[in-house]
Amino acid sequence: MTTSTSKRKSGWRRWLFTALVVAFLWLLAQRFADIQKLIGTLAEGNRWWIAAALALEIVYYVGLAALFRSAFALIDIKTQLRHLVPIAFASLFVNTTTTSGGTAGLALFIDDIRRRGESAARATAGTLLAHTANYGIFALLLGMGLVYLYAQHDLTGLEIASAVILFLLVVLLCSTLLLGWRWPGLLRRLLTGLQHTVNRVGRWLKRPYLLPET
Repeated sequence: MTTSTSKRKSGWRRWLFTALVVAFLWLLAQRFADIQKLIGTLAEGNRWWIAAALALEIVYYVGLAALFRSAFALIDIKTQLRHLVPIAFASLFVNTTTTSGGTAGLALFIDDIRRRGESAARATAGTLLAHTANYGIFALLLGMGLVYLYAQHDLTGLEIASAVILFLLVVLLCSTLLLGWRWPGLLRRLLTGLQHTVNRVGRWLKRPYLLPET
């Protein structure tokens, strides 16, 4: 990797970090009233229930990190849970400040694996596997909830439309995994085409290396 390429990537990371900080501050400003209301609710709430909620939240993110660890293990990438837990919490920050459907935080896992000397392509595959499993579990729970609402005659069109969008996302993720497993050449061509398209748009925005081609 050349020095100029390293500088471009370093500059891009600094720009991205600055953008995320600005976005987070903007989010705080937009939700200031909600934050005040939340603080008031916490002050008046039962501390034991609040502690239980925090504990469950921590358990969720530890479980999420364990899910990624299992996915990486399937493709022979060795990771440790204690290294993945902080990344799981960091992904919460990234996903909160970006409207990406939870995919923005995945880049943190990929970058961490790459920095540890593993293949970025395999890290991407493992991350996609974990992300698909996460959404698949949620889709299963959502399906059970929809059945309950239907039985109670309380299912609305908006809820159905939202569920269909999520199910389509799960199908898209599963299709990507299937292509990578059965027809890797086709998936490579599709991703290469997407890479070229994104970088072409990046050149218009004076950011020609949104997705590095090396």
